[in-house]
Amino acid sequence: ARILARELHLLPDVVQTVENPTAGEGAIVLTVGPGAETRSLKHDGYVIVFRNGGATIHRVRPRSLLYAAADAHLWKERNSGTFVRDPSFAIRAVPDPRQIPLTELASRLGVNTVIAGHAPVVSLRRTLPEVYNLLSAADKQRLDQQEQASAMTSARFLQQCRDADVTCYTDMPYGNNFSHWSAPLYEAALKAYPTAKGTPATTSWEKAALCPSDPGTWKLFDAYVRELAEQAQTDGLYATFWDQYGMYCQCERCKRNGLNQFPNELYLQIKHYNDVLSSMGKKLMLRTWSSGAPHWLNGEWVHAPGQDGFGGLGDSLWSRVIQELPASITLQTKVYSTDCEPDARFNTLLGKAKPHTELVEYQVAGQTVGRFYFPASGVDYMASTMKKAYAATGPEGGSEIGPGGTHQSNYSVYDDIANSINVYAWRELTWDVNADLNKIWSDWAATIY
Repeated sequence: ARILARELHLLPDVVQTVENPTAGEGAIVLTVGPGAETRSLKHDGYVIVFRNGGATIHRVRPRSLLYAAADAHLWKERNSGTFVRDPSFAIRAVPDPRQIPLTELASRLGVNTVIAGHAPVVSLRRTLPEVYNLLSAADKQRLDQQEQASAMTSARFLQQCRDADVTCYTDMPYGNNFSHWSAPLYEAALKAYPTAKGTPATTSWEKAALCPSDPGTWKLFDAYVRELAEQAQTDGLYATFWDQYGMYCQCERCKRNGLNQFPNELYLQIKHYNDVLSSMGKKLMLRTWSSGAPHWLNGEWVHAPGQDGFGGLGDSLWSRVIQELPASITLQTKVYSTDCEPDARFNTLLGKAKPHTELVEYQVAGQTVGRFYFPASGVDYMASTMKKAYAATGPEGGSEIGPGGTHQSNYSVYDDIANSINVYAWRELTWDVNADLNKIWSDWAATIY
């Protein structure tokens, strides 16, 4: 109600929330629950009925009213008839930018899923005391204090998500490399389970912090994931599989059983993720990345689970995960097959992950449309690929946007009077993949200029 009143330049008491809606003259009424007006909607949209000089907004979910508030510029001049909006994609996701309140974020971007960018600190004190007890006294004290503080941060984030009526995930530490997750815990873990240390490939950027053939690896991995999920308190975890991958082990055990190969390593690691999370009633979302090609970097070969080359083609690389693991696991894949290229080819992995739910990822940031030091539009590319993505994933699939000015300080793309078009266009196209681009541009401009 507050957002809607602000968008319409009204006093807050003009917007009312009622159980039995009958809009009086000039009033805007928000319904407290779904009704007959919204039964035809497939997802979490809304229906506005204009009558007697007022408007009644019927919602599917509480967050539907947030969407209607942000859309006020599309319907505020109406005084009769019905205005209906329902998104094309079932899932619309965004990382938490921490620059604007979550209710504002959900409203402006029309999203129903938010990913926390910072994972809570884990000590393994509860889940694996034999490792925790091998930490130094200083590390124990530091991890315990950080764990307590991060738990409070997680609780605040969760409450914000509940207030905004959005699903929330916590992003695992990037790279799936335990030595990067926590250096002191990794050092202590190798004292407890010395045979868990992996054998890296020569000159490979992808390390072997842990050996997937060793039982100690999975005891450590499962305990860490469980404790992190408990600390996070969110609906699930979000894990990225690309560079800094930490289980590319080439020991004799792994060579004999095939766990020296990415498809088998991915399968086993993701199976453990899912087994732990499903036992806790939580969800798993995988970021397959699946863009870019293997390349040399500082004398090391970058070739982690991505797309093409030595890493393997996407559909074969992820085949065991797709075919053998539960359909409840969601796969998020970049829309393009190659980072850092204009008009990059459409990702061939999209549409091949059935029966899993698929999300198409748009990185609206430095390596795609630039750092936003000057205007850069990706609207046409987004529009053409969004239609392909919708055809590939279906209406029960989704789209994720990662917006931002890479390595810029004190910058928010949401407040950028030029480059915010990219965010606005994503919002409109996820709600209507056939939206008219001229109207998107003019509606965006009208809200700023």
